Amino acid sequence: MKPRPQSDPQLRLFEKPLQEIINLKHRLVGLAGVIPWDSVCKPLEEKFSDDTGRPALPARLVVGAHYLKFMYRVSDEEFVERWVENPYWQYFCGEQYFQYDIPFDPSSFSKWRKRFSEEVLENVFKASLTSLDKVALLTEKETDVVNVDTTVQEKHIEFPTDRKSLFRLLIVLVRLSREHEIPLRQSYVRVAKSALRKSAVYASRKRYKLAKKFERKIRNYLGRVMRDISRQIVDNEALQGEFEHIFGLAERVIAQSKDKKAKNKVYSIHEPHVECIAKGKVHKQYEFGVKVSVVATSKSGFILSCGVAPGNPHDASTLQASLDDAVRLLGRESIKRAYVDKGYRGHGFKGAIKVTHAGQRPKEKKIKRELRRRPVIESVISHLKGTCRMARNFLKGEKGDKMNAIFAAAAHNFLLLLGAIYLLSFLEAFFTRFTPRPTNRCLKIAA
Repeated sequence: MKPRPQSDPQLRLFEKPLQEIINLKHRLVGLAGVIPWDSVCKPLEEKFSDDTGRPALPARLVVGAHYLKFMYRVSDEEFVERWVENPYWQYFCGEQYFQYDIPFDPSSFSKWRKRFSEEVLENVFKASLTSLDKVALLTEKETDVVNVDTTVQEKHIEFPTDRKSLFRLLIVLVRLSREHEIPLRQSYVRVAKSALRKSAVYASRKRYKLAKKFERKIRNYLGRVMRDISRQIVDNEALQGEFEHIFGLAERVIAQSKDKKAKNKVYSIHEPHVECIAKGKVHKQYEFGVKVSVVATSKSGFILSCGVAPGNPHDASTLQASLDDAVRLLGRESIKRAYVDKGYRGHGFKGAIKVTHAGQRPKEKKIKRELRRRPVIESVISHLKGTCRMARNFLKGEKGDKMNAIFAAAAHNFLLLLGAIYLLSFLEAFFTRFTPRPTNRCLKIAA
């Protein structure tokens, strides 16, 4: 059933509205006033039926909660605890009166995230650009020059090894066989666990032949369980469909454990789409996740586009889609120049935007000056990872990758907007306090 409206037309007798309790000049109050909530909430509320089921949570409560979660870098559980204590968070989420009880469970976040479609996610990020435009921060002069770069959004997985993947697949197959009441000749869980421990110990001592020997044992145990299950479900198409996915993963892991140069590797059983990306970093040679392309303004660092690029493409092949997405979300073709690093050489961009990469020697002084500001995007990416929860993605699946990147980019824009609101309020208070007031003597002289 569709959510009930948060605003109550009839005032409560013994309660004060939040507007009478909080400071209306607070930054979050000002931010809540410039966000176009209707453009984000209406597409979500339209997915519910009018008369069936229990009324859902208000869409503004859920969307505002996600904004605050990424802005203040908290988990689902921690956000629920802090939300009850913070009247400004409640006002930002659309509450009219102070709530003393928790109106939702942390699990409501994951259930609502399943309802976020491509259109809703686009509106979620576009709301941050509209808010910046409403307060005249996203001017044409601001969006003339942009910087483009890629980074890796790491997935919340353990460092992958073939022996761990083989053992976990064995555990999953044994668990599934018990759920479907398939009797096994032997589960091999106990002996496989012992082989896993010995293989890890020998590998840490650089005795790689013995480590490989026990890894082969785990692989053989997994193959025996797979063949045992296959013989018993050969005439049952329903059970074959249940085991098809896990059998496919097991075959890929067995193939990659035999050949180091194998392609289409599996690095996580519960997140098989995760890719291994080498970015050439000294402190971290390999990162396991998905590549993200970021387009940010050169002057203030507002993010205009933050798109996920699955499949680990070359940086040069992501430039066209990133700039086109930035122009579409911005709603106007005001981007004139884009600056990239040397990894974008040979990009083949087609459009009116002039692309310049590091290492070129332009003759114009203006281009030289703007090219020197290209590394500013590294600080934008650092803020995305360090402040807005993009350093490690806890959301599941490919949709979770895109959702985490979009909410992190929107939170980054909102944090910059909060800083601008705070600066304006400070300047207003300063000039109000120190502006000389007319005295009686001044009035007599004026008369």
